[in-house]
Amino acid sequence: VKVRWWWYFFFVPIVILPYAWYLLMLWYAGFWDGFSSTLHRRHRWGLALATVLVITLFAMLMFANPFVYNGGNGMLQDLVQRGGRISPLYTLLYPVTILLCLALAMDALLRPAPSSRMMGDLARRRARPWLLAASIVQFIVSLIVGVALGWLTVMLRHFSISHIVSIGAPFAGLFDLIVISLIALTVILMGKAIVSY
Repeated sequence: VKVRWWWYFFFVPIVILPYAWYLLMLWYAGFWDGFSSTLHRRHRWGLALATVLVITLFAMLMFANPFVYNGGNGMLQDLVQRGGRISPLYTLLYPVTILLCLALAMDALLRPAPSSRMMGDLARRRARPWLLAASIVQFIVSLIVGVALGWLTVMLRHFSISHIVSIGAPFAGLFDLIVISLIALTVILMGKAIVSY
């Protein structure tokens, strides 16, 4: 049960982050200020598709959890068998969802709706470079996680878990450091965007 909650704890933020960023960029660009704007017409179907993909990923996380305890050593065996079946679809769907969310977020940043507030367009122009940089850094983070998932998928099909751990252990610290550093950079860029806005 504890392993299952760790599964949710680590993977739910990975799924939700790009989608939440897209929603935030839609707010920034004025998506909900008027339903007749070009931005709203351009993104309504993209938002619907991104929402469906994120819900699908969540369903896979909740109902296709490979960490099911069968007693004894059955949990590790089940991880290999079920994880090998789940991961290929997840590994394909996750990058597609991330790319869609971040590409749509950048489109909203580059072509926002006209602001109804005084000096609103000026504020957006000042914050835009920092938000674009934060989007690019998030894309890199998502790409690294996607590559790691793909690597794990291939390894689960050909090697035992002990072999995977022995291969991956030397790189785990570096992987963690890179991802955490990029997330910290994203937070700094967001702070710069807020101050500029």
